[in-house]
Amino acid sequence: MALLIGGGVFKRLIIKLLVFETVAIALASISIIYRNPSPLHFVLVTVKCIIFNPAGALWYVNALIVAILLLIPIIRRGKEVATFVVSIALYGFFLLFNRYYFLVEGTEFGVFVERTIYYISTLRNGLFVGLLFVGAGLLIAKYQHKVNGHLTLFTTVTVVAYAALIVESWLLFDLPGIDDNAFCVSYIVFIPALFATTILLPSPSIKCAATLRHLSTSVYFMHPSILRIVTLSSLALTGNRPNGIVAFSIALCVIAVICWLVYRKEKEPFYRWIV
Repeated sequence: MALLIGGGVFKRLIIKLLVFETVAIALASISIIYRNPSPLHFVLVTVKCIIFNPAGALWYVNALIVAILLLIPIIRRGKEVATFVVSIALYGFFLLFNRYYFLVEGTEFGVFVERTIYYISTLRNGLFVGLLFVGAGLLIAKYQHKVNGHLTLFTTVTVVAYAALIVESWLLFDLPGIDDNAFCVSYIVFIPALFATTILLPSPSIKCAATLRHLSTSVYFMHPSILRIVTLSSLALTGNRPNGIVAFSIALCVIAVICWLVYRKEKEPFYRWIV
């Protein structure tokens, strides 16, 4: 199990991270220089991006890689359940640095939260976020023989948890958060339940399922950099940021062309990078 998680998946993620973070950092550097040409500011922001908050929406990939590395020795020792319990506590602590910042706002700890986010940008990483959700997926896979046959149960839990997420989001809507302000308590139940429900559903007979999966990966990795290129180009040519719909349309067309060129002959190394 540890070899399965630490082998092919890890290698694929690390290659993609290295490729797309290099591109994202280069583009982010141009944006940083455009906004503030101070060399010190450039160095600090760039280092922050590399270590704590990878540019180009790559924090998620970074979190997956760190979570995998943390889980390998845990799997070998058979401590997955205990680690999952600890990861829930870590995630609860993390929420104070995200959507539940309002609970500590105005306190000394709230000041600590603000300074932490200022200096390192985010706590969205493998320890506080990745460990919980990768660990949940690991447990579901490990005990799939016990999960099988309970589609109705997990579907019900997913629907109830999703309803709870809607209510939670509504209740917190006007309350102050911090960072990306996007993580809720309901995720602890909703995301694992949704994953379990998904693997229990009958596999649809979609001939292009693999292609659709590859396209979702390609869009995820390419869209931040393409959008930034569109924005920088517009600023350079017109002095203004592009309209959101226009930027989206251009980025979508560029991604479609790249995918068509790379997919049709599985051109390497680009194919390996984007799927």
